[in-house]
Order: sequence, then C-alpha cells, then structure tokens
Amino acid sequence: MFKTISIYKSFENTYNINSFLYRLSKIPIIKNIITEDTYSNTADKKVFSLFINIYSFIRSLLIKIIYYSIIYSSIIFFFKENQESSFIHILIILTILGIFINTSLFVPGKRNYYSINLLGMDAKIYTFSSLISKFIFTFLLNGICLIVLKYIIGYSYIYVLILSLFTSFCRILSEVFGLFYYKTKGDILINNSRDYFTLVTILILCAYLLPYLNITMDFNIVIIIFIISIILTLISIVYLKNISDYKIIYKRMSTKSSIGLDDKKISMASIYEVSKKDIKIDEKKLKGKKGYDYFNTIFFLRHKKILMTSAKNYSLILLILSIGICLYISIHPEYKAFAYNAINNNFTWTLIIMYFLNRGAIVTGAMFYNCDRSMLKYNFYREENAIINNFKTRVKTVIKVNIIPAIVFSLGIISILFLTGKQIPLITYLMIFISILIMSILFSIHYLVIYYLLQPYDEDMSMKSMSYNVISFLTYYICYLCTTHTFSIMNFTIFVTIISIIYILISLILVKKKAPFTFRLK
Repeated sequence: MFKTISIYKSFENTYNINSFLYRLSKIPIIKNIITEDTYSNTADKKVFSLFINIYSFIRSLLIKIIYYSIIYSSIIFFFKENQESSFIHILIILTILGIFINTSLFVPGKRNYYSINLLGMDAKIYTFSSLISKFIFTFLLNGICLIVLKYIIGYSYIYVLILSLFTSFCRILSEVFGLFYYKTKGDILINNSRDYFTLVTILILCAYLLPYLNITMDFNIVIIIFIISIILTLISIVYLKNISDYKIIYKRMSTKSSIGLDDKKISMASIYEVSKKDIKIDEKKLKGKKGYDYFNTIFFLRHKKILMTSAKNYSLILLILSIGICLYISIHPEYKAFAYNAINNNFTWTLIIMYFLNRGAIVTGAMFYNCDRSMLKYNFYREENAIINNFKTRVKTVIKVNIIPAIVFSLGIISILFLTGKQIPLITYLMIFISILIMSILFSIHYLVIYYLLQPYDEDMSMKSMSYNVISFLTYYICYLCTTHTFSIMNFTIFVTIISIIYILISLILVKKKAPFTFRLK
C-alpha cells in the first residue's frame, strides 16, 4: 500500500513537472531555454519538484484560507451573536455539501487514465492510496485554518480536532459517493443539473437560514454527527473493499480521456455546446446585416444561451443579495451605518468584484471552441481586415453581455446606500453607476484583447498559454492592489475612467498592429 502511495506521488510529481515545463516552453522569452534535455535532467527536475510541491501546498492552503474567510466574513455580517455556534454549524453543513459536489477521484481525467490504463497500476490499491493521500492532505489544511480561527472565534481545541477529522472523513465520503452515484446512475452528479442545484440550494439554505433563526448545532449534536461520519467512513471502506471492477470503472470514465478529452475538455464541451433549437435563427434579426457583421450576428444568436446564461445567473444572484441586504438593514436599522461605511470606505473593492463578474473568459472560450478553431484554418479569416472587423463586432457583443450584471450590481449598491438614510448627493449615485459600467467595459475589452493578442488555446482547448495565465494573474493582482488604497467614490470614478480610456486606446492599437500575426492556431 505505502509503496503504491509512493509510486502514485512520484507519478503525480512527474506529471506536474512535465506540465509545468510545457507551459514554460510556451513563454516567448523562456521557450528557447526549455529543450528536450530539460525533461530528462534529473537534477533540474528535483528542483522543479520541490518548487511545484511547495507551490501546490501554498496554493491549496490559500484556497482553503479564502474558503474559511468567506464563512467567517458572512458570520460577522449576518450573525453578530453566537458566532462560535454559527461558524461550526455552517462549516459542518457546507462540509456535508462537499460530500456531494467535491468528488475528484472518480471523474474522467488524464491522471487516472495514465496511472491505471497505461502504467498498469492496481486500480483498487491506486484508489485506496489516493484516498489516504487526500485524507492526510485535507486534515493538514483544515487543521491549520481551524487552529488560526480558534484564536479569533474562541472555540476549544476539541473542536479543532473534531472538525479537522470530520472534514477529512467527509473527503473520503465524497469520493465514495461519487463512485456510488456513478455505479447507480452511470454518470457523475454534476452532469445532472437538476439534482445538483437542488441539493446545493437546500444545504446552503440549511447552513445560513437556520443560524439566522437561532437554530444551531450544540456540542452534543456535533459529536453525534462526528460519530456518524466515522461509521459511514468505515462502511464506505468495506464497500470499497468489496468492489472488484475498479479497472473497468476507471476505463469507462477515461474513455473520453483516452482519445484526447480530459475532464477539463469535457467540461469545455458541455459549457460551449449549442442546443439544436438555438441553431434555427429568425431571419428578421439578420435583415440589413452584411459581411462579417452578418457572420458574427449568426454566431452570437446561436450562442445566445451560452453567452447569456452565466451573465443572467450572476445578475440573479446579485439581485437576490441586494434585496436580501436591503431587507436586512430595513429590519435591523442598527446595521445601516455599517452598510454605509462598508460601501463608502471600501468602494475600490468594486473593481475586483467586477473582475470576477466579467464573463469575458466564457465568451472568448465559446468564440474559439465553436467558431475560431475551425475558421482560423482558412487564410481569408486570418487577414487583417477580417480580424479587425470581427474584433469590432465582438467588442460590442461582449460589452452587451457583461453590462447586465454590471447594471444590477450598480443599482444594488445605490439602493443599499439610499436605504441607509445618509444625505448622499445625487452626483455620487451617478458616479457609482458610471464607474461600474466603465469597469465592465474595461474588462470586456481586456479579455477580448488578450484573446486576440495571445490566442491562448490549443485546437482542442487542452492548454492555455503561460503568458495568458501570467497576464490574468497580473490583472487580478493590480485589481487587488487597488483595494489596499482608499479613494472617495468621486476620485475613484475619475481614476478608473482615465485608466480605462488610456488602456482601451493602447489595446485597440495593439490589436490592429499585432493581432494579424498573433491570432493563429497553436
């Protein structure tokens, strides 16, 4: 068993290192340094292995810290009293939710395919080795975060131990549930959108609505749930031991991977697939359209559902949150001053929120997957005139897609400020609305520009270029840096407007000069 764990980790390290080197080879400045000898250099690979393992752990820890920070922040805002019991209640319910939505072992993927189908590892031992590795890793990450939060919230060390073990047991249960669901339904839960979203909605409501009604779990209930998790884990281990067809299961799940579609590509295909009813287009909507305008109109009409679904979903979530906050501060007037100060003193956070709300990545992904990866094979489509005309038409459409959640978001902020009862000048409300719309336009153009200048996708969408990832990270980091400074709403609007105009002008010039040479198939 431990030998298999060692082999599994060794394989995972090799896979991560080679993927990392491949990404580095796509960076213009570094690509000449990465040669075939680099892949076989043991000394260099040891250094890369250490770096990647440290990076992987820190990245996982940061994700976990963000997860706990979101839970704690929601408790501070919504549950001023009984923070300890509310935190424990919410964490347990969300961990139970993770059992159903956080499976990763029994899903289509290249690693499973390479390990079992190509390297011939024993599928059952591979499964148990992976579960042990996940259990230890989950215990460490949650233990670190829970120890830190102990000094903030004030619960005892017994809770740290119980919750750390509970989250680790649930990690095993999530993988077992994934296997059980697959053997029962022949699919994974996330592909059954009705069951998936129903389950998510019910458990999130249980997590946050019950504490709001002063119904939380006391220590005795926590102990009972913990004991149940232990019993279910033991039953799951017996269940796993009695399964004899692991290799067949992995082979079925990896069928698409074996022909080049890993889990990420399968996800891409499901996101960007056009339904049959969207193929038919009302001819009236094409009236007066010519050339590339006609071409792009057909594309966007056929992909309207894909492009608009996420924007509508985000808009709906923002609307519900805005109404919820408005109702909350109306029922609890003591929070009006807090809401006003939170918005007025932290308005720069709207920049990073707009960064995450922007659907530019989804739109450009749909463009490439359903249009450009085929059309770029033709010379006429790569001509300067075609590229520029396409770009102009697409800019307008991307802005239209992203403007919907931006309007909802800005009106939500304005409504909350209005209900605080503060004497706020009308010009301030106008500046809020304008600044958020400008941010939406900025990020809409930004995603389209880097798509045309870098064209980050392989033909089968298997890999994004390292340059694209670096620029995406720098964009996020610049947005984050803005949140560390305090601006008045008026000054921040002026600042964002000036920066946006300069950036947009430079970007459009770069697209015109560089895109005909960079917008190519990889």
